[in-house]
Amino acid sequence: MKLDVRLDNRLALVKLRLLGDRVFGQGVARALNRAAGTVRAVAAREIAKDLKGYLKTNEVRKAMVIRPRATRVRLEAVVRAGGRRNIPITAFKVRANGKGVSAKIAGKSVQIDGAWISSPRGWNREAVRVRSSSWQVQRFDSVSRRTRRTAKKGADYPLAEIVAPGVPALFIEERVQKLMRTEAQRRFQTVLAQELRYAMSRI
Repeated sequence: MKLDVRLDNRLALVKLRLLGDRVFGQGVARALNRAAGTVRAVAAREIAKDLKGYLKTNEVRKAMVIRPRATRVRLEAVVRAGGRRNIPITAFKVRANGKGVSAKIAGKSVQIDGAWISSPRGWNREAVRVRSSSWQVQRFDSVSRRTRRTAKKGADYPLAEIVAPGVPALFIEERVQKLMRTEAQRRFQTVLAQELRYAMSRI
């Protein structure tokens, strides 16, 4: 997410500009970087709700970086998300039942009919899989499975692994982006006002 919220704060920026380019650049850069820090913290808390039982808020925050940070020459701060795009749902609480597999994700129980827990050959972990039309992984909330076998005997391929979205995937969801935009604007206004008061007190 690119933080450049200056257009919505014209009056304060004009006042700060009148104090000189150096004061303006340093003040706006600090406001942008502090807004970016707030955005990262807020996004981490929101994303951690969906990753309950897998990543804590502090771990999610570490998966996001502010790069580049704003300087008095380059008035722009960017919050980026890293880490695994998808997370195997076996990282959460999963249990096989008569219909398939149930999982507890973000504090909610999820039922995936027709799925099973397996230990694929060559993998060093378990996986929840379903018969599918391709090998592409599927998110737990939008599973598309085959009800018929592709072969009468032997292995019934392809199989798809069921996953939950990781930090990068949740980071770009509209609800998270909207929350970040709101917090960026609020924090930028607050810090910019502080910078203006401080600069005026130095005159």
